[in-house]
Amino acid sequence: MIGPEVMFDYMQLLWFQPLTGDYVDLRWDGVDLGQPLPVSACGRALFIPTNMYGGPIRFRLLIDVDESWAAAELGPHDRREAGLVLHSEGTPPHGLMEMEGSSVIVAELLAEGDYHAVLLRAGIDETQRDLLCDESDERYWLLLQPVASSTLAMSRRA
Repeated sequence: MIGPEVMFDYMQLLWFQPLTGDYVDLRWDGVDLGQPLPVSACGRALFIPTNMYGGPIRFRLLIDVDESWAAAELGPHDRREAGLVLHSEGTPPHGLMEMEGSSVIVAELLAEGDYHAVLLRAGIDETQRDLLCDESDERYWLLLQPVASSTLAMSRRA
């Protein structure tokens, strides 16, 4: 599934999490904003650092989409992946959220299971930005790939 491209305004942090179900503590103090992407202790929320001082960003969610195809479509990009898997219970809708908790992208067909998350980022050159531009061409794609149970079991044994 390829979600619609949506625009976020000047916020500093997004996350991907269930919209209903157990509450997920979304503290971001002390969160490492480098690689890998931090996953909450319960495995149901992914913290996505963003730098939007240069203007709004466009964000798209891709579920079970081939990463090489997505990377070719996005063009030159940074790649950040989560160090842990995300878990979906399969029943609640999931969404890409802003800090105040409003849902922006909703994926209702995320099947039950574990997902490997990769964030692709393309756009403004942070070394060249001057903090004066109102718009940017910054794009983020969050790829969620189902993790095979056998692969997950092997990684837990290691």
